[in-house]
This record gives sequence, C-alpha cells and structure tokens, in this order.
Amino acid sequence: MWAWGNSSIEENVKKEITRVRTYGIKRGFENLLTAKWPAGIMDGWDMAAISAYILKAKGVYRIPSNDNKLFSFMLFKKITLVDSLSKKKSQL
Repeated sequence: MWAWGNSSIEENVKKEITRVRTYGIKRGFENLLTAKWPAGIMDGWDMAAISAYILKAKGVYRIPSNDNKLFSFMLFKKITLVDSLSKKKSQL
C-alpha cells in the first residue's frame, strides 16, 4: 500500500510521496495511481526505485513486519555521516 493511500499515516508524512502519484497520473502508470494492489517483493523494490528517482532520494531501506509477510520501504533523502572521533558531520 502506498503511504498516500494509508489512513494510519499522518498527512505531513504523506506530503512528498504524493509527487510519485502525480507522476503516475501524468504518465498513466497504474501502479503509481492505485493505493493498494497485489504485489510481490520485487514490485516493492521497483516502486521504491521509481519513487527514489522521482524524489531524488539517496537510498531505500526495506522494513519487514514481525511475521516477515509484509514489508515497508523507506526512502532516505538526507544522510549525515558522523565521525565519532572528531564529531565532524558531512552530508551525502
């Protein structure tokens, strides 16, 4: 299920992912328009990759449910590396 179609996710969290849906509307890409559809793990990775491209994400992380039957995908847009010895931070 897409975050924009999930009523348990707060609106401020959904804000940016709606750009992916808009991309799907403009291009007629059904899997980006449908909130929930039967999908396998590779479909999830494909949608995450498309979303990462559209939103210019730096990476994607897959989170399994407790029973490993469902997965959530999280995009990372801002990554900060911290050198624990010098306390210096740098952006990727």
